[in-house]
Amino acid sequence: MCSPALDTPYCTKVQLLRLSELLRYQIARIQNPVGMGNSTDSKTMANFIKWLAQAILEDYSFYHIYGHEYSRETPVLEDLALRFEPIGEKAVVSAGDEMIAQQAWYHGDYSRAYACIKGTRIIGLCFFWYGERYSTRNFWPLSEGEAKLVQIIVLPEMRGQGIATGLIKFATQDMYQRGFRRVYARIWWSNTPSSRAFQRAQWKRVAAVIEVSLIRRKGSFRFKLMRILPEMPG
Repeated sequence: MCSPALDTPYCTKVQLLRLSELLRYQIARIQNPVGMGNSTDSKTMANFIKWLAQAILEDYSFYHIYGHEYSRETPVLEDLALRFEPIGEKAVVSAGDEMIAQQAWYHGDYSRAYACIKGTRIIGLCFFWYGERYSTRNFWPLSEGEAKLVQIIVLPEMRGQGIATGLIKFATQDMYQRGFRRVYARIWWSNTPSSRAFQRAQWKRVAAVIEVSLIRRKGSFRFKLMRILPEMPG
């Protein structure tokens, strides 16, 4: 079971950055020691620290949480050859591309699916979960009127054209039209293309969640750095 070890305002990121700078400084001292002997000594010390970290940490995860709250913006479609629309499970299952058809399991109760279509070909999909469906995952707790984007995929040959951003924009606004007021997504910390797609869709990073598992210890520890989005007016 995960226990919250740290739950502080988002400004704590400044402290985290300072800590990161301190760690980089200490590593630099190890790699370029002053009065610590020769380079062989420094390499030995660096390797020892890496070994120590691996010995203590069995596994870890580091996600950024992005969020977006209700607005009346209308997404602008730059490529008129593309269509963005809600899509049913049968259409996904019967898609000609296996990568697309394999996403059908994200459909079901308490889920919404959206597609980017070029001609008759589905080239991108995204799925939102909420309510009972999302409670089976519940990585980021949701309140009434909130949903989480749990999957987004674009065919490899169609990437780099802004399709993910357009899909996120369209799906977000459609979710609002269906009564939702806030949506979230989690992104692996080093997944730069996904982060950029959400940022271009006007989503904001609202939290970072770090979870570590220690060797020979049941469960894991979760560290959460977050900035809560403001309450929506009633």
